Formats: sequence, structure tokens, C-alpha cells
Amino acid sequence: RIGEGARIGEGATIGEGATIGGEARIGVGARIGARVTIADTKQVLVFSFTGSRSAPLTAVFLHNGIFFATGCRIDYPLAEFRAAVIATHGDNQYAQEYLAIIELCERIAPLRMPKAEKKQS
Repeated sequence: RIGEGARIGEGATIGEGATIGGEARIGVGARIGARVTIADTKQVLVFSFTGSRSAPLTAVFLHNGIFFATGCRIDYPLAEFRAAVIATHGDNQYAQEYLAIIELCERIAPLRMPKAEKKQS
């Protein structure tokens, strides 16, 4: 379901059962996983040209935690994404970049989580 006034960028994909609130904007190439509800644009933060592929990294702030989307994986919980970064990149420049983004997301989560419940993953 897509709310009135919402826009979706070219090449963006939205998973089955996902909903997008009115006036939300989903950028070019962004992906939203199945059964995700985005009610406010503050729930999504996109980092451009990240990692070894210089690809977008999307952080989604939900009532049950922070989730990341990059490459073909669109529903990484924060802890799982952190572990995958370390397993894939060790301590190289890409790992340091991703880990800094994760740290930023953890720090600003209280400002971006839906108002009903603010939880860290």
C-alpha cells in the first residue's frame, strides 16, 4: 500500500505486504523489504557510494530495531549486518566505513525511531 502523495524512485523495489506512508519519498534504486511499514521519511536514511561496491546503503529505523539494505540483501538486522561487515571486510577501510555508519545510526536512533516505541536492536 502506498500513501497519497508518496513517491518511489526509478528502479526502487518494495517487498510484498510493505506499506509506504503519505508524503514519503523512496530514492532511486532503494529497496524496502517484505511486510515493512514506513510511516515517516525520518525512518529511512540512505548513504550513497558506500563500501567496496560504492553502492547505496539504506538504514531503516523501525519500532523493533534498525535494519540495513545493501546489494541483494534488504533486511539485515543491525547486529547481523555488523557481523557480516566484520566477516567480509575484517578491519579494512570498508569495514571502518560501515562500522562508522552503524555507530551513527545507533546514536541517532532515538531521533528516527517511530514515536510509539523506541528500541535499539
